[in-house]
Amino acid sequence: FIQRIAGMVAETGEARGVVSHVDQQMAEFKHRFADISDAAQETSLWSGDGAEKAGLAGEVGIEEFRAILDGKMPDGTELGAGNGRHRAGFDLTFSAPKTLSMLAYIGGDERLLEANMKATKATIAWVEKNLAETRMKGPDGKIEAVKTGNLVVALFQHDTNRNQDPQAHIH
Repeated sequence: FIQRIAGMVAETGEARGVVSHVDQQMAEFKHRFADISDAAQETSLWSGDGAEKAGLAGEVGIEEFRAILDGKMPDGTELGAGNGRHRAGFDLTFSAPKTLSMLAYIGGDERLLEANMKATKATIAWVEKNLAETRMKGPDGKIEAVKTGNLVVALFQHDTNRNQDPQAHIH
């Protein structure tokens, strides 16, 4: 029942529609799975060194998420060199095998959801360490890629695919 939410964000910057959709779907998820494990209820959380440095921790708050998508950091810093141009985000999907989804949601084995989240966090940590970069003006005035070693990541745990079949995955 929770649909892809961040696909609208990548490259388009349609943050407001995404935030509204996320807010509605998070509430629906919590209501529907109130009796399932804490792992399944952990529908969202901040991750990455950038999130930690910015003071973003725990569940993703809608206002914080909206601000990040709009390029505004919690300390007031605006991304995009103040020109309002920045990339709102990328949608990455970390999908568990179908059998894991069946065993987790139908069989009730919450350890599988915890393992899926742990694997996703480990992957994000590797990406952050090895691939995270930004664009900055170099001494010669040209734009160049600079490794940052940190990312601000909002993870959203979903339970079904577009056909409403059990499908544990994280955006």
